[in-house]
Amino acid sequence: MTQQQQQQQQHKFLVALDFDNTLIDCDSTSHMMEQLAPAESATIDAFWDMPWNELNDMLFAKLYAAGVSKDAIIRAMRTFAFNPDMLQLFALVKERGGDIAVVSDANTVFITEFFASQNATHFISDTASNPASWTTDGRLHVAPRTNSTTPHGCTSTCPVNLCKGFEVGQYKTQYDRVLFVGDGERDFCGMSKLGPRDVALGRLGHSLESLLIEREPQRVHELQAPLLWWRDAGELITHVSQAL
Repeated sequence: MTQQQQQQQQHKFLVALDFDNTLIDCDSTSHMMEQLAPAESATIDAFWDMPWNELNDMLFAKLYAAGVSKDAIIRAMRTFAFNPDMLQLFALVKERGGDIAVVSDANTVFITEFFASQNATHFISDTASNPASWTTDGRLHVAPRTNSTTPHGCTSTCPVNLCKGFEVGQYKTQYDRVLFVGDGERDFCGMSKLGPRDVALGRLGHSLESLLIEREPQRVHELQAPLLWWRDAGELITHVSQAL
């Protein structure tokens, strides 16, 4: 057996998870502003419909202008609300021979710094998110995952900077099965690209539940994959363990 064949056998399934309100128990941007600039909560509310990378870039420009240091920002990133049982999920997936990816409209610095703080970086095989980087003087910039010159072409409600359906479609060319975990209305696009052998896992109490149970329940029929609901890490671990 060649090395490539061995890798294909070992990595035949993927668990792809959203970050905000899925992997962590808060919205990362709102948490950052509450910690570092509470007055900017009004800015988030006012520009909620702006592409998320643009809103974050604007907020970090404000933090920079206010003299908030890079170290202070990183410390705040490391305090995102998190259920440590999620690390048991990561260990389970790896034990069963799978990979883990993060598919999020947050940004790569948030995600990288947070998992470093949990000593969990080694669990993550891939991150599909808005690329972020620091300037030499400590200003954080957040760019779009997908830019306007190479649009993702999605006609759903996805923002111009990120289509989770496109990302899931790319993963499905690499894996036999994909389990996609999310909480928000925009996670529906990713779930809609799953096939009958895949699994969609939606978190109760957030906008995905509002979409599929309260406002447009008929849209559940657009999914080919079974949809399982969960509230906390324990329920999610049970669902994933049974699905594998």
